[in-house]
Amino acid sequence: MYIPTRRIRPRVLLATLTGIALCIRLQSISRDNRVVWDETHLGRFSSKYTTNTFYLDVHPPLGKLLLTLLFHLFGNTVSTLGSFNFASGSTYPAEVPYTAVRIVQAVFGALLVPLTFALCRYLKLPVAVAWMAAVFVAVDSALVGISRIIVLDSMLLLANALVVFVFAYSRQALNGLSNSRRNISAAPWYWSLAMLGLTLGILCSIKLVGLLTVALLGTYVTVDLMLLSRYHCTIKKRFVTAWIVHGATLIALPLAIYFFGFAIHFSLLTNYSPEADSMGSDFIVQMNGSALQIQPECIYDDSFVTIRSNGYPFEYLTTKNQSMASVQSRQQRILSTTKRFLVEDYFTIKRVDIGHSSMGKETISDGHFVQISVPKTRLFIVVSGGHQHNVQDYSVNLEADARNSVSSAWRIELVSKPPLSITTTEHGYLGQIRPIFSKFKLVSAIHNCELAIDYHAPLDGVVKHSQATGQYILKCLPALGTVWNIEHQLSTKDLPLTNISRTIALSFIKQTVTYNRLMRQINSMLVSDPDMFSAVESAPLSWPFLSQPMQLVTWSDDSQLKYLLIGNPVLWWSSAIFPADLKAGLCLYNIHLGR
Repeated sequence: MYIPTRRIRPRVLLATLTGIALCIRLQSISRDNRVVWDETHLGRFSSKYTTNTFYLDVHPPLGKLLLTLLFHLFGNTVSTLGSFNFASGSTYPAEVPYTAVRIVQAVFGALLVPLTFALCRYLKLPVAVAWMAAVFVAVDSALVGISRIIVLDSMLLLANALVVFVFAYSRQALNGLSNSRRNISAAPWYWSLAMLGLTLGILCSIKLVGLLTVALLGTYVTVDLMLLSRYHCTIKKRFVTAWIVHGATLIALPLAIYFFGFAIHFSLLTNYSPEADSMGSDFIVQMNGSALQIQPECIYDDSFVTIRSNGYPFEYLTTKNQSMASVQSRQQRILSTTKRFLVEDYFTIKRVDIGHSSMGKETISDGHFVQISVPKTRLFIVVSGGHQHNVQDYSVNLEADARNSVSSAWRIELVSKPPLSITTTEHGYLGQIRPIFSKFKLVSAIHNCELAIDYHAPLDGVVKHSQATGQYILKCLPALGTVWNIEHQLSTKDLPLTNISRTIALSFIKQTVTYNRLMRQINSMLVSDPDMFSAVESAPLSWPFLSQPMQLVTWSDDSQLKYLLIGNPVLWWSSAIFPADLKAGLCLYNIHLGR
C-alpha cells in the first residue's frame, strides 16, 4: 500500500515520531517510587559524590558524575542523598528527584530516533530504510525499558549513535582530501575530527564497552589513511598532516576527556572509606579521616610496622592466611602476602649493626641492616636454601630462633634518594626511612638477593583466588626485588607525631591507572552463581530469540512486583536480516514503491 509521505514534511513526521517515542518512555514513569534494578548502584554513587566519600566501581566516572549533577540540578540536597542508602526495592524519599532524573533518561532514549534517521539519510540510504530504523528504535521494548530508569545505558546508546554519525561525516571529509577534482576546505575536516574525538572520549568515559566502537572506527580510519598514500595527488606534507591531526584528535583528545573525568572524580572523593585501601599507601594517606596521616616522622628501631608493596596490587606482608590456618601456630607461621589490612600484617623491625655506624641512634636509615620478625615470637623472615647453586630458587620463610643476626638480616636499600629540601634537620643526615614516603628494597645480608613477591606462585595453587586475595609466596631474587614501603608504625615509646601526608606527593597518572586496573579486576570477579541466579539469567543460546527476560528490581522476594526487560524479536531480527547498506536499502525502497 502506497502512503504519500512526501505531502508531509519529513521534519514534521520525524518530530511526531520522536514525540511518540518520548510519550511511550514517559508513560507512568513516576508510578513506581522504588529503587529499580541498577538505580541502587547509580544512586549510591551519587550519594558518595555528595558526601565526598571514596568508592570503587567497574565503570569510568563521567556518566555517574552527570547523573549526580542531575540530582543536584533538580533540587536534591546533600543531607538527603547522604542519608538515603538506595537499597534495591526501597521507597524513594520525597526529597529525592528520581522522577526528574528518569525523565532525562527518557529524553536521551527518545533522541535516538531522530539521530538514527539522520544517520541513515547521511549514509545515502533510502527514506524507507531510514524510517524503518527510526521506528524500530522508537518502539523496541528493550530500548524503551532501559530508558525509563536511572542507569548509564541511555546516555551510552546516545553517545554511541552520535559517534557513528560524526564518524560518517568525518570519513567523507577525509575521502574528499584524496579527490583531485574537489578542493575541500581543511576547516570542516578538522572540526569533524575534533567532534569525533570529543564524542569518542565521552563514550568511553561512560562505559568501557565503548572501546568496541573505538576499535571498529580505528580500523576504518587506519585503512583510510593508508589509502591516502596511494593517490598521486596526495603530497607528502598532506599525508603527514593527516596522521598528525588524526593522532591529536582521535587519540590525545579522547584520552584527555577520559582523564578529565577521573580528575573530577578524585577531586570530589576526598574522604576515606575502606574501598580506598586497594589504591595503595600513597593514595590512602592523602584522604580525610585516614588513620595513616598521623604517625612518627621516621621509622624507629624496635617498632611494629606494616610492610606493603609500592606497586599494584599493593600487597601486605602477612602471617595470616585462611587456607593455611590449620598449620599456623605460635612457633610455625607461613609468610605470604595479602590485600587485606590485618593485625597479622604487623611485624617487629629491629636494627642490626653489621659493619655499619650507629648514626641516627634509634632511627632506621638507608643502608641499615634490620631483622623483621613476628611480634612476641622468635620467628624471623629468613632466606632458605642457602647452599643452592641457583639463587632464583631461594625461598623466604619464617624460621624460629635464627642462627645468628646475619642470617636473618636484611639491608634497606632506598630506590630513590630524598631531596635535600625535605630531609629532616632534627637528626642532621640523609636517608632516614619514613612511613609511606620512603620506597625501598630489602636485600639479604648473606645472599645479596632481594625480597620479592612471586606472582607465578599462588599460595593455595589457585591463580584466580590469589588474584582476588593477593596471597602469594615470597622469594629472594637477584636485582628483581619488590619495592616496598612501610605503611603504618606503632611503638611502645613516646614518639613525636606529625601529619606525614604533607611530605608525600600523589601521582595523578598512577592513581588513575591503579583505578582502571581495579575496574578490570572487579569486573572479572562479577561471576554469577549458577545455584542462585539460574532462574533470572539467560543462556547464550537464548539470546537470538530473546526468550529469557532480564528481571529488574530484585530476585530474592517473589512477593514483590517485578519488571521484566525483554526486546522485540521481530524488530531485532529484522534489523539483522536487512543490513544497513545501499543495496539492501534500494531493495526495500523498490518494494515500498511497489516496483
